[in-house]
Amino acid sequence: MPRKDGCEVSRKIKQTEGLESIPVVILTTRNNEADIAISDWHHASGYIPKNE
Repeated sequence: MPRKDGCEVSRKIKQTEGLESIPVVILTTRNNEADIAISDWHHASGYIPKNE
């Protein structure tokens, strides 16, 4: 996504009144413990690593 990453979008959704209950699943090529922890921190409902 230009200018925003998935965690930033997830955070914005979760902070917007009326959208808090929308599940957010992060699909990314990053597949390490730090990125998984970041997705949890941003209240993502799921995390799917994809092959490059």
